[in-house]
Amino acid sequence: MIKHSANGKYELSSIGKAAVELMSGVEESPRPSPLTVKFRGKKISKVLLGAVLTIVIVLAAFNIHYYILSQALTGKVQGATLETARGFHYSLSYATDILQSEPNPENVRSLIRYFRYYMQSSIEYIRALRIYLLPSSYGDSLQIIEDVLWNITVGGAGGVCDTFDSIENVSILIEAFRELNFTASQKIYDMGFEVAEAFEAVRRDHTVISFNINQTRFENAISIANDLKMVLNEWITKYSKM
Repeated sequence: MIKHSANGKYELSSIGKAAVELMSGVEESPRPSPLTVKFRGKKISKVLLGAVLTIVIVLAAFNIHYYILSQALTGKVQGATLETARGFHYSLSYATDILQSEPNPENVRSLIRYFRYYMQSSIEYIRALRIYLLPSSYGDSLQIIEDVLWNITVGGAGGVCDTFDSIENVSILIEAFRELNFTASQKIYDMGFEVAEAFEAVRRDHTVISFNINQTRFENAISIANDLKMVLNEWITKYSKM
């Protein structure tokens, strides 16, 4: 019955205009027969016409309710997307904090375990983010980041954490941990930061109503992911032989 116009106000839809015309016809001067009206050449009971109008009005009410509900759900999804992007950044930030800790023979394996935990957490965030953005090209591009994270955490033989697990010599393990921090921690952090910054919230009365994607930030995140992939492969090649 109504629709949301381009200027942000409500106006009658084509169905609504037709309903108004129909109701206006009922209010016109009486037809020859007091019990019936002619509609497109056919006689229709006034009672039946009233029932039809009642149904139209009820359907219009449901339509309005559905529109308001869908707008509310859209707002919740938009807000959830922004929160997911920030959660992804926080997970990678915690992971790099762990990676930047000073390892020693007593704590190095615990540091690796916590590093793996936060990296796995970041995978869950990036997966959710991909679902929110699919089927857009942005969702497909996030697969690149997810693949890099997967290779760090649970990528099977040859992944970063699997390489850590294969090193028995504690001195070499500490060396590998420090080198990974030196070569990869800043890239890991920057990748999460760029993803979070790529989503710019559009607010109305302090409420998130939508978001815009900053394409430059988004492309920066993908570029960092590709660079990180090469750095990690070099690190894995070096330490998987020790």
